[in-house]
Amino acid sequence: MLNSAKKVNRAFTIIEVLIVLVVLAVLTIIILSSIDAVQQIARSRDTGRISNILQLGRGLSAYYVARNGNYPSQDASWVTTLKASKEIATVPANPSYALIGGGFPGCGAGHANEDNWCYALSGSFAVAYVPLNAKANNSKCAGQGEQSYIVYATRAGRAGIMCSIPSPSEDGGSFIE
Repeated sequence: MLNSAKKVNRAFTIIEVLIVLVVLAVLTIIILSSIDAVQQIARSRDTGRISNILQLGRGLSAYYVARNGNYPSQDASWVTTLKASKEIATVPANPSYALIGGGFPGCGAGHANEDNWCYALSGSFAVAYVPLNAKANNSKCAGQGEQSYIVYATRAGRAGIMCSIPSPSEDGGSFIE
C-alpha cells in the first residue's frame, strides 16, 4: 500500500523575502535619520560645559567671599587664579568645538578668555560663560542670529541658559531656562 500523503512546501517565496527586506530597509532609514550623531556629540559636550561652568561659577562666588568682596582679575588667567587659590580643585578641560559649528565663537569684547572659558566683571558682579552648540539649546533662542550660552551669574547666584548677540552682558542679564 502506497502512502498518498501530499508533500507540503513550506519555504518562503522570493516575493515574500523581498517584501521583508524592503520593510527592514525603510525602518532602518527612519531610525538612522532620527539619530543625528553630531548632535548627540554636541549635546554631550554641552552637558560637560554646563557642569564646568557651575564649577567655575561656584569657585568665583567662593573666591569673592574669601577675599572680602574681590573677584579674580578680568584677564586670561582667571581660571588659573581660581585653581591657585584652591577655590576649584581642577581646571576644567578646554571646551572642544571641533566637528560642530565651525569652532569657538569667542568671548565678548573686553571679556577675559582662558582656554575658551569666558569671564566678565561689572562692579560687584561677575559672569562666567561659554557658548553652547547643540541645536536643542540654540533652538531655544528665538531671535535671529542669537547664540545660546551657559552662564553663571553671581548676581543671580546660579547658572542658566541665556541667548545673546554676541555674548552675555556683565551683569548676567536674564535666563531663558
